[in-house]
Amino acid sequence: MRLSIKSLIVVLLLLVAMPMAAGPVLRQLHIYVELLDNGDARITEERTMSIDNEGTEGYIVIGNLNGSKIRDFAVSDEKGKDYIMEGAWDIKRSRMEKARRCGIVTKDNGYELCWGLGNSGDRVYIIRYTVSGLVRSYKNSDGFNLMSNHPRRMRKSRSPLLILPRGSHQIPSRSGVSVIQAVSTRWMVR
Repeated sequence: MRLSIKSLIVVLLLLVAMPMAAGPVLRQLHIYVELLDNGDARITEERTMSIDNEGTEGYIVIGNLNGSKIRDFAVSDEKGKDYIMEGAWDIKRSRMEKARRCGIVTKDNGYELCWGLGNSGDRVYIIRYTVSGLVRSYKNSDGFNLMSNHPRRMRKSRSPLLILPRGSHQIPSRSGVSVIQAVSTRWMVR
């Protein structure tokens, strides 16, 4: 009888753990922000992921832009292959129809930047986009705020946000940037 209770506990633990283990997992995220002289920001996100058979696309929700726009959206993979930019994105397609493609869903208060997950396995997605007018001039200072929310299923690891002046590869020791506006981003899989 004791063996069957242990077996039951093991089965129950496996059943509880399976839903947590299913689905794409973001292993590492690096975000690089290049500030341009005109106040625009070129953003590059490098996402290292483990992709299983669940889901058809990854997407980043960007909202609260206060008049800024998203442009120059592009995605490439770990092999340097550029994805086909489709413009308006159709979320209802299959995984195969979305593979190696990307596009944008425009919402009332922002955007969803979408790309097809493609094949299962360990993947790296390089996502690039520009936020127009991110840095703004105010009476007392110039400033911006860019917030990136990590997904719940991301393994705990360092995920640096590097803000670089145009053409620089050095991180400034003191930026003097004040937080003025909030831009929020979330990462999702559907």
